[in-house]
Amino acid sequence: MGEAFTFTCSRCSYAAEACGGTDSGREVTVTTATCSTCAEIVDVVVDRRGAPEIDDHDGRCPCCHGDALVAWGPRVFRPELTAEELGKLENCGPCPRCASAMRCSSPDGLMLVAHWD
Repeated sequence: MGEAFTFTCSRCSYAAEACGGTDSGREVTVTTATCSTCAEIVDVVVDRRGAPEIDDHDGRCPCCHGDALVAWGPRVFRPELTAEELGKLENCGPCPRCASAMRCSSPDGLMLVAHWD
C-alpha cells in the first residue's frame, strides 16, 4: 500500500501531496519528481502491474504531460524513511517554485494524507 504526504514550502507556501520517493500500490509504482515545465511536485507512474492498459501519459507529468522531470524527495535516496522520520527532516527537497527547503508538514499538522493502493 502506498502513502502520500503533504510537503510544504515555508517561504512561498507552495504545497504538494506526493509519496516523496518511489512507492507501490497493488497495481502501480510511482516516483516523485519535479516537473520543469509546470513547476509542480508530482507522482509519476513508472510501472503498472495487473493493470494491462498502458496510459500514454505513464512516465510523464500528470499535470501537463511534460517529460522534463527530475526525481525529487527524501525517499528517492533513503527509501527506508518512516513517516515519523520524514516529519523530522528540515529539508525534504527544494521547492520547485522558489528553491527553498520544503518540509513534510502542512498547516493543519497532517503529514500522511493518504494510503492508496
